[in-house]
Amino acid sequence: MNSGYYEKVLMLIKEAEHIRSQDFDVDVLLELIQFRCKIHLNQIEKDSIGSYYSESISNQKFGIAAVCLFTIFNLPETTDERRYELINEMMQLYVHNNNKIVMIDVILLLMNLYMNDFKSALSITECAPPSLKIIQVFVFCIMNRYDLAQSLFDDLIENYDTYTCELENYHSLSNFKESSLVRTALAWLQCLKGEYNSSFITYANMQTDFGENSSFRLPSKARDSQSIIILNGISVIHMQRQHWNDAYELLLNAYKIDPKCQVTLSNLITCSYFLNLKDEPEKYLNELSSVNCNHYKIACVEAIDKSFNAFN
Repeated sequence: MNSGYYEKVLMLIKEAEHIRSQDFDVDVLLELIQFRCKIHLNQIEKDSIGSYYSESISNQKFGIAAVCLFTIFNLPETTDERRYELINEMMQLYVHNNNKIVMIDVILLLMNLYMNDFKSALSITECAPPSLKIIQVFVFCIMNRYDLAQSLFDDLIENYDTYTCELENYHSLSNFKESSLVRTALAWLQCLKGEYNSSFITYANMQTDFGENSSFRLPSKARDSQSIIILNGISVIHMQRQHWNDAYELLLNAYKIDPKCQVTLSNLITCSYFLNLKDEPEKYLNELSSVNCNHYKIACVEAIDKSFNAFN
């Protein structure tokens, strides 16, 4: 799902329906994932999100309630004042959740990041197990504290057994290191340190595991096995190397998978600008604005335009 294949996920959920009556946890997870996909695919009207939220609270489906709040949070018409109210409502779900549904923790973290409240974002995962605390690496990177990001990453790997010794049914260190989140964090750190070849190899190995083919220039029939996370990661490496055409090609593949991915749209704006593609930057800027009018890239472009206009 995080790779952009929402329709495919819905098909897989349908195939897994028989599991629902056998395992309550799976039932909750499948219903939550299904709801997220329908939201993203606009199969649920935004005007009805409020009623879905009320119903989910009444039925104690707190994961779905969290997705409802996050959807309202990201609506263009939602004011910052309202967003702070939504964060408070999400905090109540977070306290009630008590780490049972990871998505609630992640959504609250993302809300705080959106409001540039890094302290609150980090506090959410401070006492979390390694599988969730690894998210702090990305937060530190966003804060431009690469030293803290690297230090935390090394600590989680080196002291993994200590962190998990009292936890039940937890993955081994080797499984933890092979998880997509840990490998993506590693690729980020490698790229930020200028180790572009190492970062590329990390992403390529992930692509091999994900799609059985390490090539990023796949024929159209094979694009169903590509990940927008990996495609964007590789495109950033190419952009760092000034290989704009290579980056643009990968970003177009990511765009075809999920045209509403904010990371892809943001990278397409940058890449098409440096390639001097006449109408492309504005096209992707408008699309990004329709998804999230408060995205930092939009603010950056507006600031640049304002500076240029000041000289005219």
